[in-house]
Amino acid sequence: MDKWEYKTVAFDGKGLFKSKFEFDAESDAELNKLGNEGWELVTMVSPISAMTGSTVKLIATFKRKK
Repeated sequence: MDKWEYKTVAFDGKGLFKSKFEFDAESDAELNKLGNEGWELVTMVSPISAMTGSTVKLIATFKRKK
């Protein structure tokens, strides 16, 4: 049976209400680094802030075999 390990990375929103997401060269570099280390993106979610009712970050979950 395969065993996995998991990692989460948060990407913060930009702009006045922090609801705009732009993946720049720095974000791409981080994603490419994780991919080169064997991490595979499983899902990306955008939780809603209870205070503002909007999305202020994206949370990416990665996995790789142990």
